Amino acid sequence: MKHTQVYKADAALVQNGKSILSILIGNKTIKYAIYNDAFDLLDLSFITNSNSINLDVSKILESPLFSSISYQSCIIGLVSEFAVIPQEYFDDNKMEAYLAKQLGLDYKVAYSYDILENPNIRIVYKKDNELTTQLNSFLKNTKVYNSVSPLISNMVANYKTDTAILNNFFEDKFDYICLKQGKLQMANRYKCDTPENYLYYLLNAMQINKASTDNTKVILSGVIDDADYHTKLSQSYIPNIALLYDKVNSAANNIALSKHYNLLALAKCAL
Repeated sequence: MKHTQVYKADAALVQNGKSILSILIGNKTIKYAIYNDAFDLLDLSFITNSNSINLDVSKILESPLFSSISYQSCIIGLVSEFAVIPQEYFDDNKMEAYLAKQLGLDYKVAYSYDILENPNIRIVYKKDNELTTQLNSFLKNTKVYNSVSPLISNMVANYKTDTAILNNFFEDKFDYICLKQGKLQMANRYKCDTPENYLYYLLNAMQINKASTDNTKVILSGVIDDADYHTKLSQSYIPNIALLYDKVNSAANNIALSKHYNLLALAKCAL
């Protein structure tokens, strides 16, 4: 297990209000951040593990690293496969046969659902009961979501006009979220083990959404920066590429918001 601390705030900022722990759990990586109740960034860190996180989660959470963290609320995002189902379809009895065929007869028991109000959808994803049980036994005051749910909510809240696409990178995947005039068009998770695969999936999804490469704003976040080849390759095909930067919180020492955007979106679920 390797721990890398990207940022730590000074003591004065840490003392400001109650703290929220946001944790993003992937296959072999845990990314976590601590915020105060004004959502100032206090700590940003990565844990990488040689084995799957699922196999070693108890060992990781029992480590002095986690046991020393002080927080009042813990919001967990699971980076797992998901499906988007409009709420009206989920509530429609006519859809029961379709959902049972697609997800299995036990879909209401075997799957978890994040219910979003804006847009009015459910994010459906496979339950990992063993992982959830371990998380709840080691961490207090927890809420668990699929990691894409807070990203969708934040995008809908912040991009009301024109066409905007968020690409959020984590491990060897990226989330694709497309909005037009504030309305969700598509949300999917793609494998991007190479920059070329990323570009292929991005351009193909944009074509499906009829999103012009000339006029669409494509926002990049996650484990990425200006020098990253994903960024450079995107810019060669799409002129309006932007990295998310934290332009409000000077206390974060000019840390790019793109580095912890998903964690910040998770933290706001504590409200």
